[in-house]
Amino acid sequence: AKPAAAVSAGPVRARRRKLPFGRAAVLSVEGRDHIVGLADVSATGAFLVTRLRFPIGQPVLVKVMPFPGRREVLLPARIVRVAQTGEESPQHPHGVAVQFSGLDQRTREILEDFVNHAPKRQRMP
Repeated sequence: AKPAAAVSAGPVRARRRKLPFGRAAVLSVEGRDHIVGLADVSATGAFLVTRLRFPIGQPVLVKVMPFPGRREVLLPARIVRVAQTGEESPQHPHGVAVQFSGLDQRTREILEDFVNHAPKRQRMP
């Protein structure tokens, strides 16, 4: 067994929220809007389910409505990964990973509230 000091916890990652399928977002690229699935989101980025391909580094705008009844939130981002057939495991959905950039403080707070929001579990009698 390795000494405890030799075991590394690895890099610290932002808390992520896996979302049920059916959560939609709009990906705006060069003035064109595309409806995409919002599969995974953190305070620093998201994975968007789509069969469309975009080049790594492409600037985009992700539009989401994090909470019902609230206004849409605009998240400037750039494409950091493209996942298509043959490049990922068969179970991994097609899509793109984006990294948010240039978020103002209020938008960051709304996004963090959304990521950290956990639905209350129903208690069993």
